[in-house]
Amino acid sequence: MQRAIEVDLFEPLTFLKHCQLIGAGGMQAAMGVLNADRVRALRVFSEQQQMFIDGMVNPLKDNADLGRFAWRARWNRRERLPPCSSSFAKPLSVAIKEGSRGS
Repeated sequence: MQRAIEVDLFEPLTFLKHCQLIGAGGMQAAMGVLNADRVRALRVFSEQQQMFIDGMVNPLKDNADLGRFAWRARWNRRERLPPCSSSFAKPLSVAIKEGSRGS
């Protein structure tokens, strides 16, 4: 018989701790908007446990979405939560190329 887990795995620190419990080296997750205390707790825990964090950024929906995307990318970089290559690097490079053509 399986027992239901009664934790919020959408909370980044809770999810990172769960990843540690199952033996993962880190996590890949959308961070949402975290206040400074929550970011600090996440960073401290990940550094103490030597775990990685890949902060996901949703890809662009259209050119009008570039502002949100760029803000999230700057937030991840400022908080030293590195973006994961699969959800971030490719869409950003495409957006930059499209923006430089004036589209």
